[in-house]
Amino acid sequence: MRKSWNYINMQRFFLIVIVAALALKASGQPDQPGMGVLYADHLIPRFEVLIDQDSLDALYENPHENHEYPATFVFKNGYITDTVENVGFRFRGNTSLYANKKSFRVSFNTFEDGRSYRGVEKLDINGQHNDPSVIRSKLAWDTFREMGIPAPRSNHVEMYINGEYYGIYINEENIDEKFTMKRFGNNHGNLYKCTYPADLDYIDDNPEVYKMESDGERVYELKNNHYADDYSDLAEFIKVLNQTPLSELSCALDTLFNVQQYLKVMAVDVYTGNWDGYIYNKNNFYLYHNQATGRFEYIPYDVDNTFGISWQDTDWKDRNIYEWSPDAGDEPRPLYNRILQVDKYRDQFSSYYEKLVTEVMPPDSLIEKMGIIKEGIRPFIQLDPLYPQDYGFTMQDFDSSYYGPLGAHVKAGLKPFFEDRAASGLNQLEEYENIPVFNYAGHNHPRIYEELTITVRADNTGGKDVVLVYRVNDGSQETKIMWDDGAHNDGEANDGIFGCTFEPFLEPTQFDYQVKGTGSEASLYPCAPLHLEIAEDGNPELYINEFMASNATFIEDPYGEYDDWFEIYNGDDHAIWLGDKYVTDDFTERGQFRLPDYVLEPSGFVLIWADNDDEDQGFFHAPFRLRQGGEQIGIFGRPDDDYPLIDKIAFGQQQADSAFGRLPNGADNWEVMGIRTPGYSNTAIGVDDEPADDRRFAVYPNPVSGSVVRLSHECRVEVYSMTGQLVKQAALTRTIDVNNLKKGVYIIRNKKGETIKLMVR
Repeated sequence: MRKSWNYINMQRFFLIVIVAALALKASGQPDQPGMGVLYADHLIPRFEVLIDQDSLDALYENPHENHEYPATFVFKNGYITDTVENVGFRFRGNTSLYANKKSFRVSFNTFEDGRSYRGVEKLDINGQHNDPSVIRSKLAWDTFREMGIPAPRSNHVEMYINGEYYGIYINEENIDEKFTMKRFGNNHGNLYKCTYPADLDYIDDNPEVYKMESDGERVYELKNNHYADDYSDLAEFIKVLNQTPLSELSCALDTLFNVQQYLKVMAVDVYTGNWDGYIYNKNNFYLYHNQATGRFEYIPYDVDNTFGISWQDTDWKDRNIYEWSPDAGDEPRPLYNRILQVDKYRDQFSSYYEKLVTEVMPPDSLIEKMGIIKEGIRPFIQLDPLYPQDYGFTMQDFDSSYYGPLGAHVKAGLKPFFEDRAASGLNQLEEYENIPVFNYAGHNHPRIYEELTITVRADNTGGKDVVLVYRVNDGSQETKIMWDDGAHNDGEANDGIFGCTFEPFLEPTQFDYQVKGTGSEASLYPCAPLHLEIAEDGNPELYINEFMASNATFIEDPYGEYDDWFEIYNGDDHAIWLGDKYVTDDFTERGQFRLPDYVLEPSGFVLIWADNDDEDQGFFHAPFRLRQGGEQIGIFGRPDDDYPLIDKIAFGQQQADSAFGRLPNGADNWEVMGIRTPGYSNTAIGVDDEPADDRRFAVYPNPVSGSVVRLSHECRVEVYSMTGQLVKQAALTRTIDVNNLKKGVYIIRNKKGETIKLMVR
């Protein structure tokens, strides 16, 4: 007999609160981590590097080499002293390699894979030799962060090498997998470092053309997922950005790129006079393909050439904020110029600029922050032996540079630049429609008999009510007011997060929704309604589908480690949210590991690393390992239902690099896997010899050690790596050239969606 709603509501109250709190994370909203011990800016900590003198001499003799020398790192801040041995140490940067005051990188994972220190794998310690004030980067990063942009944390530090004082530096957070995990909750999307001349101009449909190089390095350098080396996501983004008609660009681009966040970046770039970024100098930014949203995120990088530092004859404090890119017609900057040609985006950019300079970080706030930092670092500048060596800076220059120009590349003092740039930008502001701006819509993944909560971030309401526009089961369109009062599962009151709730649905329901400001169709977000399926109560058809209890050499996790793993398969006919399910290898502790905030599509697979690593490696890493000698793995439901069993497997002794799996997917039959397929279907379709012409999709030979495989019939195909990266695609064909594929397992998919596993050996 089914329990009444009132009883169920009482029993599930605490879990529902937890699930509702996850709604914001489910929407993909980035986190802004606290400064922590490493980046705390109320102290000036001391960084010490101890390195063999011969290694240090070799480093200075060959500054352009990226070779890392073993060293010991010591952190001191007056309260804490930490020592980390066997770290990598080298120079970093480009122009700073020629400077007397060079910049450094400390890598904690160079000689010990996967190791981090206080949540980071690398420290970027920058000399700021161009900047007589030694605070421009710090002020710029703080401005980005105040605008809610996922930017590096930073602080000033003292630098010592082998006991010798090297001066005052800025410690800036490295942008890597740790960075993206902390901001977006995932790190397995492609992360591109984009440097000169990265203009994002369209070249060709072929993703390979975007692997072009400048000065021996890729302009769009893929910093992770090197095995697949797949640029198809970047190529698609660039094509949509450049070739979509302006009338369609808003909706087309918003599905691939977080435009609202980039509009904030544009505002900060022009306010801080950042000419060495994308807009003017096609340089110094990262693009991260956020796997929670499917959209690229823009991450600024290297912001020392700001607030009046310039090597060009351009008055950045007065330059028109709508004409920040180069004037020449042969200098395309589509991400800036095309966005400003869309009326809605131009209005939103104008709104962001005005909000930035009048509310978020007005000149008075910058001047106050500047004064505090100046007095804090001044005693250290006086003792800095390298401060005068590159441009002859003196203490008088240090003091003067805050209030006036020094000539040469220091074309403006900080205080007048703040005031003049704010005033000229506000003068240049066009009249704009105050369009409400929304981002990060999400929900709490309810089942039937549970409340539904919808949330959205409003960067600007335009003075209008926030309205949910929705349909239930393809019915008529309805609306509901959303609130930012702390009483509608919307977080804290007046925090910019709006929410609304619905009474529980009592049967499976399809729910489609968008958000807008009242009477403002231009603010409708997103362009295409978001879809939610509220499924029946009861155990879903989730299965432990394949596992490897001794991964010695087979597959690396995103951190280059060979860890045990298991695969979960969704055998249901609807998508399943994993965020209220648990896995364990100890059935007396069913709630050992809560699965990540992730929606698993029907017939989908997800890989969990059983590595017992810390949470910095991500939400797909369980806090236990699998025992090669045999044990058990189980999936369990919610604690309010006493963790009901969903699926389990008990296994005996396992061989190294051997996988055990269900054949077919979700079946009771378990076998040693001839072809190991973590994250993909276990059903192998393929033949060793020529097949009969029955139109069955197959490849031969399989496995293959040659350079070409044949298809059973002519079709369009795509080839994916085991990490889900597209590595090859072909139009109508009967053959696939696999000569450039590394050894391993690949998935071949045809236009109908049929798949085959191919072993390349």
